[in-house]
Amino acid sequence: MHPGPIPYEPRPHDPAIDRALTGDRRLTIVHGQRLAGASRSLAEAARRRLGTRTLLVPLPDPALSLHRLVSAATPFLRHGGEAVLWLDALHPALLDQLDPRLLREGLRICVTAGTETMTGTHVPAHTVSALSRYADIIAIHTRPRQVVVDPVRQALAGASVERRTLVRIVTDWARLGMPGRLDRGLLKRLYEQELPGADATRALAWAVTAQPRLVEPVPGGHLRPHPLLTVVQQDRVCDAVWQHACRTLDGADRLRVALSAYDRGEVAETRRWCETLADTGDPALAPVMLMLGSMALDEGDTEGARRWWQRTVDTDHPQSAPPAMKALGNLDHQDKEWDTARYWYHRALATGHADVAMAAMMGLATVEEDAGDIEAAEHWRRQVARWAASQ
Repeated sequence: MHPGPIPYEPRPHDPAIDRALTGDRRLTIVHGQRLAGASRSLAEAARRRLGTRTLLVPLPDPALSLHRLVSAATPFLRHGGEAVLWLDALHPALLDQLDPRLLREGLRICVTAGTETMTGTHVPAHTVSALSRYADIIAIHTRPRQVVVDPVRQALAGASVERRTLVRIVTDWARLGMPGRLDRGLLKRLYEQELPGADATRALAWAVTAQPRLVEPVPGGHLRPHPLLTVVQQDRVCDAVWQHACRTLDGADRLRVALSAYDRGEVAETRRWCETLADTGDPALAPVMLMLGSMALDEGDTEGARRWWQRTVDTDHPQSAPPAMKALGNLDHQDKEWDTARYWYHRALATGHADVAMAAMMGLATVEEDAGDIEAAEHWRRQVARWAASQ
């Protein structure tokens, strides 16, 4: 590993990264906002602390699994060899693949990621728990650097609608964190959905030769956008990419894509697509249904909220159904439907969901008080106190 062409100025988080790279844990993750310098900070620390190791940088191909990447690194570890597997700008689909069983003697895995990839409602609780046990995670809180994006903006500003549309599709594929490759054939189909009759081949030929290059072909067939396009392009994700996600994704990928859009604050723009995903009835999308219920309630649509929360309960999702039960209890409490409110609070409490238990007991205490049963209300307040003392 060699120094970069631009001198590196020490940053407040450098000591934490140094400690991580010399500690017992073989997985180090540095994340921050876009342009905050996570990649440069980790690269400089790796050069300082791991500079004698072989550096392995895989192709930026979303079709490659982490298992395949680690397998490719194994030959470099023979006979006491040491290597660094560098995963820059971690693809969201790889986050759940960070498994301690992949760690190898002599191999350090260095990961950089956007904070939106590492945090938020789309990150499964089991992933957060596991990473906290076997990875060193450093969050960078420095302000994003001033990066010259004018050449990218200028290239787009002078482009035709046909050219901008193609670049937008490639960028939106990356923004959504779509799993798998966006190859030329798929790009052409998505492009024709957005602009029927337009020539995708000519638009792509321009994008890969523009200065700066706006679309980069990756060996293996994948097409990826210029890194700054995700900064410059902030419009809603185009319909063709969302439609493809709704048609082709399932399970965890559906959930991740929908919640990632919510985490980015694209609620108004993506709500109808979240509803389309949820309408598939896939139980894995229960967190999206729960979220849609909250969104409906925020808009004053209590019946809409009730429908989404009832659908959430019907999935029996272990993490999302209990909060939905509590939320339904709250609605019935507000409507002074004491019996049904009790029913939902008791159901929520019976699930044993730790984050819901206290709220359900407090709900029961309030229901009983409002219904005039002071003794029962005091009983539930004592239960709340015992629960709080035990935590």
